[in-house]
Amino acid sequence: MAEGERARSAVLQGALLESRKQIDALRTSMAASDNAREERLRNELAAARTLDALRRIAGDARTMLSEATNYVFAEMPAAHLERQRAEWRARELSRARAKIEQLEAEAAEDRAKAKASLAQASGMLDDERRKSENLRGDLAEVKLSNAALMERADAAEQESQRE
Repeated sequence: MAEGERARSAVLQGALLESRKQIDALRTSMAASDNAREERLRNELAAARTLDALRRIAGDARTMLSEATNYVFAEMPAAHLERQRAEWRARELSRARAKIEQLEAEAAEDRAKAKASLAQASGMLDDERRKSENLRGDLAEVKLSNAALMERADAAEQESQRE
């Protein structure tokens, strides 16, 4: 009877070892989730930098427009000046709009990537949390079962010592 208890204890110890291996695997998986989160944060940072670049370009375009306008007013005759100024502003405005649209599209793409990365990382993290909770429950059951086995083994040993 004591050998049966020992064998069962050995099986439970094996199960406990397997649970520990699963916990190690969970830790590895959680590290992967952390890496995904870091990637999402890098994507968000890239989107923010793109937006900052867009703002700087718009500011530079305003400065260039102002400088060119000042030059045109000081150097050209009034009639010819008005026509050239309108054409130049139209070209510059068109270029600036095209650049702004390009940068906005890039920023939107970076935000979309960041959101997708966040959603994926959140899903992975939620899965890992569920797995972790399940493993903790399994581990608690194994510990309780092991404690009960140890009590029964101790009782059986005491009983055999009495005989």
